[in-house]
Amino acid sequence: MATKPVRLTTGWSCSASDARAAAALVLLQLEYDRTI
Repeated sequence: MATKPVRLTTGWSCSASDARAAAALVLLQLEYDRTI
């Protein structure tokens, strides 16, 4: 999950809230990976 978070988001229905949540999760994941 940590390696390819974007692939999980592609399966979701593309509504505004889902896209916003997916973008937030990806950004948080990138920040998390950067701190390690």
